[in-house]
Amino acid sequence: MKIIQTFDKLLVARLNETVQTLHAEKLPEVFNEYRFEEVALELESILSKGMHEIYVVEEDQEPIGYVWFEIRRSEGNAFKKPSSSLYVHQLAVVHTKRGAGYGKGLMEKVVERARAHGIHAIELDYWCVNEGAKRFYENLGFSIQREVVRKMI
Repeated sequence: MKIIQTFDKLLVARLNETVQTLHAEKLPEVFNEYRFEEVALELESILSKGMHEIYVVEEDQEPIGYVWFEIRRSEGNAFKKPSSSLYVHQLAVVHTKRGAGYGKGLMEKVVERARAHGIHAIELDYWCVNEGAKRFYENLGFSIQREVVRKMI
């Protein structure tokens, strides 16, 4: 397993099909269907901001997954103390390679990058309908810190 940082928006846009399709199937009222060109343009914008990093996992020089995260720092105010975290936006591994440790390897890279930035908290979210994500992150030691609820009117 090799994990490398990438700035290749086309590669990540291709790998994004797995996660975008899952989101669109489970929550079509929230997520758009996968559209390669639009994803590539969005990734170009995201990568130009400097606080985002994307790492790709390869097996035999074949890209099979990625993790995209953002470094978040907020100043304190009257309500909250200053904080910093590494926020994972997406993690995806192609279906045929799931369960083989690639996702765990990507998350180990996230921990490594958080430490390199002097950050002591990793945050992420997943949709309640994604039981696989819930089990995966629980197995890695993540715990629920906050719940968000919604009422459609």
